[in-house]
Amino acid sequence: MLSKVEPPRQLVRLRGRSYVAFVFSPVVPIVGWLEEIDATLARSPGFFVGRPVVLDLSAVDLSQPAITHLISALEARNIRVLGIEGVAASELNPGLPPLLTGGRQCVLELHEPKKPEAMAGVNGNSAARIYCQKIEAELLAIDGYYQTAEDIDATLRNRPAQAWLEGDIMKITPLN
Repeated sequence: MLSKVEPPRQLVRLRGRSYVAFVFSPVVPIVGWLEEIDATLARSPGFFVGRPVVLDLSAVDLSQPAITHLISALEARNIRVLGIEGVAASELNPGLPPLLTGGRQCVLELHEPKKPEAMAGVNGNSAARIYCQKIEAELLAIDGYYQTAEDIDATLRNRPAQAWLEGDIMKITPLN
């Protein structure tokens, strides 16, 4: 009696990978919101280079052509949109980034030696504060509001300081 020998099955190797991305939440008027993006890029031209962006459209009601135009406007600014959330799949055409679902907010801080970042309140705590021995950060962020190094008063650099929000304005004062 001949028995059939099954060849060994090749294992499928799966790897998990996470990505850290900025989440852009546009507001109307979109033109004004894009002007704010332009102002940020004027102060820090390379700020978004190589950094993926998720576009959260839950706060705006945009048509399919308007979403396509917004993505094109961001791409023209060298801002790479990794995915879209906050809309129905039917609102997206096949040429757009994919709809992201099931995500959750998390905190992951990656610090490059020459470009540290200080973040607080990333899960919606606008009362969070940042305390530091020396402000050397390329970016300070509290509850989604941020300042780049170019926006921080030069007299505060390399000194002990604290940062907090008053409404939607970030305040920074020396500690001593």
